[in-house]
Amino acid sequence: MEITLVAAMDQRRVIGRTSGGGIPWKLPVEAALFRDYCRGKVVLVGRVTYLEMIGWFERVGAHPLVLSTKKLSERICTIGHPAEIPEAAYAIHPDCREVVVAGGGRTYAATLSMATRMLLTEVRGSFQGDVNFPEFEEQDWTVVRKTHYPRNLENSSGFTVIERVRSLHSPH
Repeated sequence: MEITLVAAMDQRRVIGRTSGGGIPWKLPVEAALFRDYCRGKVVLVGRVTYLEMIGWFERVGAHPLVLSTKKLSERICTIGHPAEIPEAAYAIHPDCREVVVAGGGRTYAATLSMATRMLLTEVRGSFQGDVNFPEFEEQDWTVVRKTHYPRNLENSSGFTVIERVRSLHSPH
């Protein structure tokens, strides 16, 4: 099973804010890419991120999986440890080939060592926020694609989507 971390971050690795929640930029094109990528897949998020995204999963047709020590409800599949991801993902979606990890910061940190792929959007600029994407060893990853998107009337900042796969020589 492939585990793909999908995140947007600024040049300081900021991905969000705890006060008021959410992400600190408006990038409709990037948001559409994210929605399209997650459509029909199992999407792993932390409890706080899940609560911020209520309703989103149904609109996109994604299957939520929550990493939390607190059970949200009987209807939402919740796991307490990343090692439970494969079993839970197959229970939610028997044909599951990929789990998309979509935040927050602690969830990314807990799953980084398991990830086989990353789709990271690097947003140009520096934004206010206190939730960060974890540091990772660049040499453990191979860049397979970079796509640049300019700042325009729709997007308040330019951004680059970088697809990385775990390198064969990586110790993970």
